[in-house]
Amino acid sequence: MNGVQPTLNYSQQPSQNAQFAVNTAAEHRIGGDAGSSEWLNAYLAEVNFVDGQALAASDFGEYDSNNVWQPKEYSGSYNVSTGTVYSSTSSGMSNPELMFDGDTSTSPSLSANGTVYTMLTGVSIPCSSSLRINANANNFQVSVNGGSFTSATSVNSTYLSLSVPSGNTLTSLTFKDGAGGGYGVRALEVDGTVLVDGAVGANGFYLKFADNSSNAALGTDSSGNSNTWTANNFAVSAPGLATAGKALKLFFIPVMATPPVLIQASGSNQIWSG
Repeated sequence: MNGVQPTLNYSQQPSQNAQFAVNTAAEHRIGGDAGSSEWLNAYLAEVNFVDGQALAASDFGEYDSNNVWQPKEYSGSYNVSTGTVYSSTSSGMSNPELMFDGDTSTSPSLSANGTVYTMLTGVSIPCSSSLRINANANNFQVSVNGGSFTSATSVNSTYLSLSVPSGNTLTSLTFKDGAGGGYGVRALEVDGTVLVDGAVGANGFYLKFADNSSNAALGTDSSGNSNTWTANNFAVSAPGLATAGKALKLFFIPVMATPPVLIQASGSNQIWSG
């Protein structure tokens, strides 16, 4: 905060790379903590949420001639996709992304009843030295590039080496198990690198607060992504209050100043939900 890392007075600190509920399939609030009675006591000028990339503070502000930090308009994209999303080519199972999350303890739910599952198809991945698949199965069989299935083998939560595909290019991979019950496939390693899904940005939004014709208009997404929010118990006031020039950050959501209008609470439990 202002170039200084604050000391957090929490009994339990978040771990490195901890995952929180932001940008998951759950109700999100701006100005309130879901499931509690904790509410924001502040002014909001505008809210920018960028999905799919980590940005620098300089994307949202800059120092003026007096060396005072001033907010500036964000000019970048709100949804950014990076890398290849391998799981988008998978089929026959729920949650295929668990095979491409870099974690060999997670797997989609698979039935060992002889069903053929597609892990990859329609891809073109260079593979010249090694190809390995991580699984936990009793009679596991794999087909690479549409070839014959390998002989059934038992794999105990470890990597199974496969033949490098002809032409040194991996285009598809399917697998099956007929031992009964369930089994898991956790990862695929190509030339020593585990395949991990790229990031897909879809939830970016920009609450500009430019249209004060109604409460509903206050939640309109101005990024062009139609990720509109619902405003609850808010009213608008004319600009010009002393706090209008301040900037605020909620979690990692940048909130900037110089608004066309200010949003002022009228009552209690003032939040945006989406």
